[in-house]
Amino acid sequence: MRFAALLTFLTATTLLAAPPKPAVTWDESPNRTGSSRETSYDIDTIVIHTTEGKDTNGDGVFTECYTQAISWFNNPAAGVSAHYVISPSGAVTQMVADDDIAWHATYYNSRSIGIECAGFSSKAGTWTPALLETLSSLVAYLCDAYDITAVHPAGNAYDEPGDKFTKTGLVGHAQIQPWSRSDPGAYFPWAAFVEAVNEKLDVAPPPAPVLLSPVAGATVPAGAVFFDWSTVPTADDYQLKVFTPAGALVHTSWPKSSSGSATLAAGSYVWHVWSHNGAGYSSTSASSTLTVVAPPAPPAPGGLTPQYPGSGWSVLGTSVKLAWDPIPAAVEYQVSLEFKDGTLWKTYYVWATTASSKTVWPTMTKKWYRWRVRARTAAGGWGIWSGWAEFYFRNPTKS
Repeated sequence: MRFAALLTFLTATTLLAAPPKPAVTWDESPNRTGSSRETSYDIDTIVIHTTEGKDTNGDGVFTECYTQAISWFNNPAAGVSAHYVISPSGAVTQMVADDDIAWHATYYNSRSIGIECAGFSSKAGTWTPALLETLSSLVAYLCDAYDITAVHPAGNAYDEPGDKFTKTGLVGHAQIQPWSRSDPGAYFPWAAFVEAVNEKLDVAPPPAPVLLSPVAGATVPAGAVFFDWSTVPTADDYQLKVFTPAGALVHTSWPKSSSGSATLAAGSYVWHVWSHNGAGYSSTSASSTLTVVAPPAPPAPGGLTPQYPGSGWSVLGTSVKLAWDPIPAAVEYQVSLEFKDGTLWKTYYVWATTASSKTVWPTMTKKWYRWRVRARTAAGGWGIWSGWAEFYFRNPTKS
């Protein structure tokens, strides 16, 4: 008995009924390309159209647009068609088989199913409750049958290279051909429509992820901070937000995987993550705090040579190699050289180098020089200068 109950539970929870296909009247259009989708092409998009046409009786109910579209798609000279046409009362005529290619959206034909809605992109009356109910039911059936994600992507062909739209899901004809088409138009209720489709698909927003790292209260160095959270199997992507304790938003991103990063200056922060799929966003994750600190500046280099007394008492030659102990993680050094003019020290030159030595060719002989060096790290910036090291320089080629 217990096993039978468990089997009943598993069957009920894992074998959900597919959305049914609305009743259709079959009227095959000659304007089509025979195919064997999804073997020949993957179906990943549903394109929503309006038929346009003529409101011949002026009643604002565009039933005549429905019959006009069917007649036009049956005309071989028209050179156009759609898979489905829906009337204001919700009646559906199928004119091209799903696995064949209808001629409705130029370069999107092979990957899409086209649905014509009787009416006009410029008229709010096109979108009757009956038409929208049938449309959402038909689209839910098609999304389930062909594994199409019920989302409405933003943008249009003008936003993409070569003016070719590439996004999938539920799109309007105007997104594919914005230069010549406006359907389904501004009155089409995209948000409510997508929500209705997902309700029929029994798709729920994903659960909130669990924040993993940095752990709550962690202290991390300034710069690129990396965040990780648990993977949510039903999520398509995530939203990462970082705030100040006062609630000011300092970072937003939409990672595709369960990790992200943000460049943060020193300070205190709170971060959250939401998971997202076609049905919407999860609830907010638990918050987590972190403190970002500026890394310490590098120390002053030591071990300077030449340096009086000892190696700096008298340097004979045409050049002098200034050397010091390297600083770990240093990416650059500055070397400052001065010469003594009477009782005053005057700047000779300042060099930059990535090595822990610098060879210089002083132009003045029989002079006292002094020099110092400082290091820079990528994280900590410039450190403090070393102390001065002096040397007496004699160039035997000069008097």
